[in-house]
Amino acid sequence: MSLAWHELSENIVKEKIKLDSDNKVVIKIEDNYNSCPFKKNDLSESDYYIKSGYGQKTVTQINSEVKNKFPNKTFSDID
Repeated sequence: MSLAWHELSENIVKEKIKLDSDNKVVIKIEDNYNSCPFKKNDLSESDYYIKSGYGQKTVTQINSEVKNKFPNKTFSDID
């Protein structure tokens, strides 16, 4: 999850994500994700897939790229 959070933060939001909440649990989660030291470099490129974007074009691209990267995947495409 932290990899997806960082992808969204870097490529869509263009800054640290700030959730609109006063809930202490939500704030702690937000802080943890924004400061998490776990990065892409901690995994092999072949072991994960991350994509951020908007709309059906992104969904279609995700489904296609995941099929290519993980041809034996056992989960359904996203809608």
